[in-house]
Amino acid sequence: MRKAAAGLFVLAAVLLYGCGGQAKTGAGFQPDSSSIYVSGDGTVSSAIVETYEEGNYDTESLKAFLDGEVSRYVQEHPGEGETPAVSLKECSAADGKMTAVFEYASPEDLIAFSADQQDESVGLTSMKIMTAEEAFSGGQALGEFVDPQGQAVSLTDVMKEDKATAIVTEGEALIQTEGKILFVSKGTEVDGEKNQAKVGGAPSCIIFK
Repeated sequence: MRKAAAGLFVLAAVLLYGCGGQAKTGAGFQPDSSSIYVSGDGTVSSAIVETYEEGNYDTESLKAFLDGEVSRYVQEHPGEGETPAVSLKECSAADGKMTAVFEYASPEDLIAFSADQQDESVGLTSMKIMTAEEAFSGGQALGEFVDPQGQAVSLTDVMKEDKATAIVTEGEALIQTEGKILFVSKGTEVDGEKNQAKVGGAPSCIIFK
């Protein structure tokens, strides 16, 4: 990984040979760029997508490198439950593009592992996932909201979707949601067709269902 930019080429090689070049990505998350994915149940994943040039590599040592990085992090961050802090879930390498998908025990593990690996696509300093009702009652969802087309919406209309999922962030990242994005903080860029939102440095909220 770079440990990530230069290392991403190493990771690409690992995935090309260690994963046999077989695409394993599921129907829910089909990343075409490095991004974060939040499912309806709050599970957090991230994807690293890079281009590569084929070459000759020591497959066993490269795979050992990848396993070692994940294993090292898990040992240093055992977490509180049975779910490992991070795991490599899916990978593919074809036509000059490498995709690796990682799943995390918590948003905090996503941020910490990305920092550990110097993954510059994740610039978040904070990320919390809760119901929209919890976000509003706890003062997490503040400021003005807009719909995916950028049109202003009233707070009353936003609060009607109290059972929807809210993602509250600080920092920069591209976030994709499993469900339809309903509202975002003003200033957040949205691609409604892909259910993606690009959050900036200021505190931001994404509400999806």
